[in-house]
Amino acid sequence: MSQNQEDNNQPTAAWTTLLNSTDEDTKVIRIGSGDQSTAMIFKRVPAALEGFPMGSRSMDDARPVTRVVIEEPYWMAAFPTTQLQWQVGLKEFKAAGFSEYKTLANLYPGFTGPYLPMERINWTDCQTWIECFNRLPQVQELLQKDSPTPQSFGLPYECEWEWACRAVRGTDGRYQACTWEFNGLNHFGDGEPALEKCGWFADNSERSTHRVGQKDPNPLGLYDMHGNVWEWCTDRAVYNYSGYWDGITMQQLISVNSTGDKRHRVIRGGGWGNSARWCQSAIRDWWRPDLRYGVLGFRVGLFPGPNRAQSSKAQADSEQRREAETLQESAESQREGFSSISLPPRSGRNF
Repeated sequence: MSQNQEDNNQPTAAWTTLLNSTDEDTKVIRIGSGDQSTAMIFKRVPAALEGFPMGSRSMDDARPVTRVVIEEPYWMAAFPTTQLQWQVGLKEFKAAGFSEYKTLANLYPGFTGPYLPMERINWTDCQTWIECFNRLPQVQELLQKDSPTPQSFGLPYECEWEWACRAVRGTDGRYQACTWEFNGLNHFGDGEPALEKCGWFADNSERSTHRVGQKDPNPLGLYDMHGNVWEWCTDRAVYNYSGYWDGITMQQLISVNSTGDKRHRVIRGGGWGNSARWCQSAIRDWWRPDLRYGVLGFRVGLFPGPNRAQSSKAQADSEQRREAETLQESAESQREGFSSISLPPRSGRNF
């Protein structure tokens, strides 16, 4: 076994430090038992009551830059979901008798190591894993003890992802400049050196994922927000922000995005195979929710409100059934001599 393989089996110093943290802005949730156990580590993200500038003037699909208000604080995982967390979750799902276990157990990452990000998973896989995690009796008990109001684990909406990534740098418009922006800091003309400190990308990844938590965190204590793996978000794809307005609240933004392209879901953060430009805070892309690829992973959040993983997956399943019924009706019509026209699905941009 090479030194690199040995390292992949061990947590990083950042992981160990956060695991033992008593900081009130850190939440540790242990899952599993004995040797088959791990933890989910979360960092608190404050509300953006005055709004934050979401987007970038230099990116067509992130314009216009829009002030977005997020009214409640939430928690984001300090790291992308690791293979160990995924596997311990599966063991718990199996023990709980969840039928979804069988499908999830047949998914395998392209790079293996307990503290490497889980990848080669699609949007539906992520939502299924999180929805099962929410249903675990021990998790439900924990959530009820933790807060008197409803909350649940889920994928972030992309405005939540970008706010957490930007790390609360204020609303003075600095993000609107045409700059390289990593870990909440603007860098004029030195994008690659800045990213070297906080992310894995094409210039330093050696064409593979890396253990989470090896690079510098952003000011909120979140690691690997730039590069390593792209991270799925809840949202349908909208192809720019022209439908938003200044001071739009997160709930209003979610409503606008609900009319977006149901055939694609948003991904954020860039991956190990991307250039520095594609790992900036404002960068966004979209992929079909049924596609798996070696740079697609996810990061869990803990959010106020009902179970978003369950509701968004149920909506997607319902839409998929309706689409299948429509295709069947179309095929039957064609067999009967009628013509039908359907637009081809848009494909996400290449990495």
